[in-house]
Amino acid sequence: MIEAQPINKGYMVINLFAKEIDKQTSISRLYELEDVIIPMGGKISFVRGDKIEGAKFVQIYGPNNFDITLIDGLDKSFKRLLLIQALGHYMLHGDSGLKVCCVPSASRSAASQEGLWFSLSTLMPDETFLNVHNSLDNKGLSNLFRVPEFAIEAKRKIITKVYLNKEEI
Repeated sequence: MIEAQPINKGYMVINLFAKEIDKQTSISRLYELEDVIIPMGGKISFVRGDKIEGAKFVQIYGPNNFDITLIDGLDKSFKRLLLIQALGHYMLHGDSGLKVCCVPSASRSAASQEGLWFSLSTLMPDETFLNVHNSLDNKGLSNLFRVPEFAIEAKRKIITKVYLNKEEI
């Protein structure tokens, strides 16, 4: 199976796409994403941490047919972040199942980066994040957005680059 190729549209385009998907589905308000993934044809499996190497994070076989593999025992906020990232890969890189592809676990590819942008944009909309990020520490933001603290750090870096430094990413 070929590895997913990036769409190369940049952060702002993926951010707008995530915003539109959330407007249509309210996915950012859900905590249990299985209720969205399974009706879309997704299957979620869990493996022990020592078995994840070489596993595919997302495998897209066709329309309404994709697999997501996660490490067993993840905390709820990390699992939620990864499931939305996997949905982002399905929609962005698999053209919602029109392309057969995969994203390996622990990939640092451009496609993997785009999936992360999708999840961060969905769970922490830029406008909301910009309004509160200076008034709360990372723990407070983590609780507010129901994401792991490392996701807050990643979002802060994006916000700094895109909105403060005016860089295109």
